[in-house]
Amino acid sequence: MSLTKKQQDQIDYQLENHKHSRYEVDIVLAEGQILEKFIVLPDVLRPDKLIASFLSSWLFYNNGLYQDKTVIDMGCGSGIQGIVCGIYGAKKVIFSDIATEPIDNTKENIKNYKLETKTEVYQGDLFENIKEKADLIIFNHPFWPINPTEQKVSISILGGVEVIHNFFDSVGNYLNQGGIIIMPYFHLAGEENDPGIQAPKHGLGVEVAFRAEVSKTLHTGLMSIYKIKK
Repeated sequence: MSLTKKQQDQIDYQLENHKHSRYEVDIVLAEGQILEKFIVLPDVLRPDKLIASFLSSWLFYNNGLYQDKTVIDMGCGSGIQGIVCGIYGAKKVIFSDIATEPIDNTKENIKNYKLETKTEVYQGDLFENIKEKADLIIFNHPFWPINPTEQKVSISILGGVEVIHNFFDSVGNYLNQGGIIIMPYFHLAGEENDPGIQAPKHGLGVEVAFRAEVSKTLHTGLMSIYKIKK
């Protein structure tokens, strides 16, 4: 893919802002609803600085989607989305990520919020080590259709063009009848990894659940949250 200057500048900006040390942050989901001392490790995406913050709030407000149900947080990173689901009503949350650092980060946050009894964590490529189906699958996938750099965290930002199609090819085997997939997207990244464009190519139906211009994160511009079904 040939990137525009605006796209390349955005990628450089995100990568530069992910050279962080371990820190803790209070994440505001809604008025009076705060994830206090959420842990973010080095080489893991910063959920307080990206679209993940909007998605976590959206999941809080839409907890009927996962109340008393099983959730898979795919590409879990710090674990923010699955942690929200676990706290606000999910029966069980399964976390998966391909990289070691996100897995370690997720395990710390699970312990931090005392969710050990209702969670499982697997390291692997997409559904590689997952053995059961879920009612809700959340995938905050890599948006940019170019290959990762040597910076470890880049694998969560720069996904090439195969990850999203491998996910859509497999996801039906891990979704219960009537189940839903939730995926956010940052539209500056282009059409190649836009679930709204790519999911229908795999026979999936897509609904825009939320769309807005955002400006207070490292993502600046149009974002969407998609609700996807078989």
